[in-house]
Amino acid sequence: MRAFVAGLVAGAAAVALAWWLSTAGTGDAPHAAEAPLPASRQSRADEKPAPLVAVPRRRVAEPTPAEAAAPADDAPFAPGEAWLRVGEGYVFGETAARPGDAAEGGDLICLDITDDVVSLRGVSGARMADLPLGAVGIPKDVAKVAGLVTDAADDLADDEVSLTGSARPSAPGVALVRSARGATYKVFAAEIVPDEEVVRRRVHVRFAEVPARRGGGLVALPDSSPAKDAPTLADLKQIVAVGAELAGDSFAHFLEGDYERLSVLPEELVLKDGKYVLVDEPLTTSIEFHGKSGLFAARGIAATGRVRIRNYTGVAVRGDMAGEFDVGSWCYIHISGNLTGKLPIESSATVVIDGDLVGEVEAASDTTLLLRGRLLGKLTIKSGHSSFWFQKYMERSAAEALAAGTSGNGLHLRRSDLAAGTYTDIPGWSRVDVGEDRWNVIAK
Repeated sequence: MRAFVAGLVAGAAAVALAWWLSTAGTGDAPHAAEAPLPASRQSRADEKPAPLVAVPRRRVAEPTPAEAAAPADDAPFAPGEAWLRVGEGYVFGETAARPGDAAEGGDLICLDITDDVVSLRGVSGARMADLPLGAVGIPKDVAKVAGLVTDAADDLADDEVSLTGSARPSAPGVALVRSARGATYKVFAAEIVPDEEVVRRRVHVRFAEVPARRGGGLVALPDSSPAKDAPTLADLKQIVAVGAELAGDSFAHFLEGDYERLSVLPEELVLKDGKYVLVDEPLTTSIEFHGKSGLFAARGIAATGRVRIRNYTGVAVRGDMAGEFDVGSWCYIHISGNLTGKLPIESSATVVIDGDLVGEVEAASDTTLLLRGRLLGKLTIKSGHSSFWFQKYMERSAAEALAAGTSGNGLHLRRSDLAAGTYTDIPGWSRVDVGEDRWNVIAK
């Protein structure tokens, strides 16, 4: 009997030990996402890092999604990155944070974390990266901004810096920090993990070593020069005049402004209010407009070109448009060649196409469209208060097929098998006008 009882006790102890070992060893794997910055020396062979301070594991019955996204407390940091909480410090090249009193020995000390701003102190020197005078645009992705920072200033002093989750013209979001060993690094917040409790918030920072030099620490953005003498800009007056003649148009004047040539075109360019840009070469990159702005693509838009419109914008394309527009706000678009790319219209827009529509246009919002060439591609009408002008001959059957499933839109034809006049009995159209006098002005 005693042997039997002893066996039960031993078995229970073994089960309890196995359970304790299994729960004590759980935790998320270290974050292993590939850093977007170039690899650099994270520590020097002849320099020994200060001893690490062990951080006790804090067990939680059911971790929140935010906690689950970060590595476990005792997981080593991957090269070029660190995870910090408020009050923790970090020495570049080490694989763990320093909590408590040990934090004071770090190169970086985390002072505060909010939903979108992280305050850090650079003990041996720190400063935010800055924008040069005359710089045009800035990527929203702070990692891309960090890629444009290639050096640091050589006069960094003990200071506080603020990292943001996304870059803004007033706050590029990249800090330059000197380590106690003398190396300088560019640092940005790859991820901010919020929590109602301040002590549970975490920030994922990434860094890479950069050389220090006098006058360094600027974000390498394109600059601009006036383009008033560009012969192609002479076309704008005629383009604006044609748009103004379209009934209901109120956007042609968005093209009027002082245009500038860019020194270079980065892969992604975000422009704010009041910027009017002349691009002399085919547009092969992405431009996003915020605020009343303009673009003159003097040699067309290539298949890789992207134009994103987020506020009042005028765009003139001299040549073919093979790329893609993303119309998210009121705009005026004039294409002198063929449209072979995509033009989804999600906001009120006026569009003039001198050539053929070979690609795709989707009118999902109030649209005024003048097509002087042939309709060879796909035109999808989802709006109910739009106006479509077709200079080429169109039969009644084609007009009915185009408006299938729609209502409330107006159609204007220069020539058709329908006699000149106004019709209100064409299925799908609230009104069809054929051969009206306005064609004498807008036809080309």
